[in-house]
This record gives sequence, structure tokens and C-alpha cells, in this order.
Amino acid sequence: MNFFSDYTEAEPDFQSFFVGRRQELETLAAHFRSGGRSAVVYGVRGSGKTALVRVFAEAGREMFPGGVYYTHAFGPETIDELLRRHLPDTLTNRTLLIVDDGNLMTKESANRISSILQSRPLLNVIIVSTEPLDIAGDGQLSIRLGGLPSAEFHDLIKRRLVDVDPSQINKFFELVAGNPLVAEIASRSIRDGIVTWKKLFQALGNFQHSGILGPDGKPYDPRLKVPRAIVVDTTDANDELLSLLRKNPEFLRSLPPRKFEEIVAEILHKLGYEVELTPITSDGGFDIYAAKKEAIGRFLYLVECKHYTPPNKVGVQVVRSLYGVVQQKNANAGIVVTTSFFTSGAKELEQELKYQIHLQDYIQIQKWLGII
Repeated sequence: MNFFSDYTEAEPDFQSFFVGRRQELETLAAHFRSGGRSAVVYGVRGSGKTALVRVFAEAGREMFPGGVYYTHAFGPETIDELLRRHLPDTLTNRTLLIVDDGNLMTKESANRISSILQSRPLLNVIIVSTEPLDIAGDGQLSIRLGGLPSAEFHDLIKRRLVDVDPSQINKFFELVAGNPLVAEIASRSIRDGIVTWKKLFQALGNFQHSGILGPDGKPYDPRLKVPRAIVVDTTDANDELLSLLRKNPEFLRSLPPRKFEEIVAEILHKLGYEVELTPITSDGGFDIYAAKKEAIGRFLYLVECKHYTPPNKVGVQVVRSLYGVVQQKNANAGIVVTTSFFTSGAKELEQELKYQIHLQDYIQIQKWLGII
């Protein structure tokens, strides 16, 4: 039986932007058919890791007559809960367990997976992660997933767009390093008239904000001792890109962390703040200066951007660290902005420091996009 004879029957949400990856599918199939029992598929966000694994599981149903089970490193069911509720201690048929967000696993969970692989010889595991993991030692297959090859990237774009200029696809391919999720979102947005190729390329190009400068042309508030190198080129999250984000806010999670910082800076700029990004090489505990002149005076905020993907949340330590920097720099307050959400501990600290720390999550970003 050809392994790929029915893989197009995979879940529509994944199949809609799944193209190519034939070599990776063949590698997974060969590994498990030869007796392999564990694999880690890792790579950058939006590279199609989860789609690849689910397409493989759908195509390889005959290899796992005991069923295929999905869980995340953090909830809604822990690995132990899923095993207890769905998988008997003694399996009678070969079964596949897929664990997403494996990079968020605790050491205890990783050890638990290693233990159950030893105790349940009919159980097989695939872990999806943003970074390499070593769960099962020498018998583990590791596949690193990067961007799509050029030909497959072209195929993905052409699924959504007709009469598209190949040179435009080539340029976009280089800008996003073949990322399939970014390609899917962008091509749908172009097709639906949300953004044009020209505006999309402009949005991924360079621009420069003037920075936070006082009447004398020097950086705002000399007490901060802001280095001149703070005035740097950033990427223009222009009106067309912001329009795309209003329609597809999940696009934020597919962008590189620096791009997310630049978009937050542009949003704050449109909300009336003078903004300035810290240099890429800076590790000063925050990413953006944001100043605003009000009737009662000028206010300076230090903004920290955390490009996380749920269920990973921003914890209390990040908030505590920014508060320390706010005190050191004599700023008015600190703001943490994230593409994910905050832990209860982080929210509790915000309440204690409610005039000096503000937390803005994924929902708040969407609200910002709706009013600018």
C-alpha cells in the first residue's frame, strides 16, 4: 500500500495549507515501520510541524490500529491524565501519542514519556517542538522543519492566487524564508483584497521613526542617559499590514520576535506615542521607549514585548524584572505586551503595582488594532 494513497484525507484545517514535505513524511513512515517508537519534529513557528504530524498520523492509520491520541505539554489534559483516561496499562495494539508544544514540557513530563515508552512496548510517541529534544535517546528520530523549498512555496501561493507573477512569489519567499503559515495568511489576504503585493513588500521593508527627542533635539529626559545608538531603522507596520492583522491577528504569532516589537512600536505610534526601539543587540530588559505629552506633563513608558505562543504564558518573573528596570530608569511605568497571555502570578503583581506596571495580552492587541 502506498503510504501517501490517502493522506489528502487529513483534517481540512491542516490540509488547506499543507504542501510537499514528502521527504519528511517518508522518513517518519520508514522510521515507525522499521520498529522506531519515538520522534521529535521541531522547527520555527509556522513551519508546519503540527500539520506534518497530523497528516502523517492520518495517512498512517493502518500502522496504529490502537488509535492516535493528541495532547499538549500543558493541558487541557496532562500526559498522565490522558494516559489514565484513554490508554490501558497493557496495550493490545500499536498506538500513537502526539504531544504538541513539547518545548514547554517540564523535566518530569519528559521523564514520564521516557518511562512509559519502556513500560508500554506498543506505545509510540511523536513530540512537536520549537527546539530539539532528547526524550528516548539513541532510538529517537529527530526531524528539523524549516521553511518550504521554493517549488513547494510557489505551489502553496498558487493554491490561493491565480495569475500571480513568479517574481513576486520569489521575493516573498526570500522575505519570509519559506514559512508556510505566513504564506497562507498573506496569500488569503491578497486574494481577499486586504493587502496588495506592493503594500505587503513595503510593510516588510525599512522605515525610520525620528525617536523620542526634546525641543533641543536631544533624547527625551536626560536622566535616562539614552545612548545615541537607540535611534535605529525598524520595519514599517503600515496601514495595509495593520489591516491584515485586524483580519488575521494570529499572523502576529508567525512573525519573528523583532518584527513583533516593530509592530507594537507602530501601534503605539498610531495611538499618539513617540516611540523608539532599543537596538537588536540590547539586553536592557525592555524593547521600546514610548513617551506621550499630556495636559499635565510628559510620561515615559518602558515596553517589554514577549512573543509567546499559547499555552505558554508570561510569568511573574518577567513582570518583576521590568518593574526593576522602570525604577532604575526613572520611567513612569512599564508595559508588558504579549501575543499570548499572563499567569495568575503576573496578574497579581500587576494589581500590587497597578500604577507602575500594565499587562497587555493578545486580546488587548486585537482591541488596539480595532481602534487605530
